[in-house]
Amino acid sequence: MNAIIKLFWQICLQRTGPDAVPASSALLVFTGLLYGVLNLLVWVWTGPASLLQASGTLALVTGGWLLVLWGIMLMMGKTVRYQQTLTALLGVNVILVLLSVPLRFVADSLGETSALRMPVGFMLIGLFVWGVFIEGFIYHRALDISPLQGNLMALAMSMGIMALLGN
Repeated sequence: MNAIIKLFWQICLQRTGPDAVPASSALLVFTGLLYGVLNLLVWVWTGPASLLQASGTLALVTGGWLLVLWGIMLMMGKTVRYQQTLTALLGVNVILVLLSVPLRFVADSLGETSALRMPVGFMLIGLFVWGVFIEGFIYHRALDISPLQGNLMALAMSMGIMALLGN
């Protein structure tokens, strides 16, 4: 388990790519379940949605994201890399969610006039931007596209997800 966490962290630091992730259905299912549970808990905690609403939204957004990714990989002839790419994306997302929870907790507990509100907000924005760059790196390596194309693809995917969520 420690080796998998280190692997996902190395991907976050862009030192290794999704090709280093084992092509394991069990790892994909475990990472997917962890991704789902963590994101569901955060969405219920931070939003007015019920558990059922949050579950439906998470399934819709995640399903759309993964379907678009599958389509792109299919068009580019890279579907053999889908499982590793998906595992890397979900694992990195788990790490980013775990990093964002303490910041969200601090942000939610600060008053409107707190001097720390803006720095914490900037840290959350920075974490989002870092996440886009990590995702872009994964797309770059998985699809054999330039880093710029990977980052633009990650930005487009993120904007699409936010549009689906209405944010």
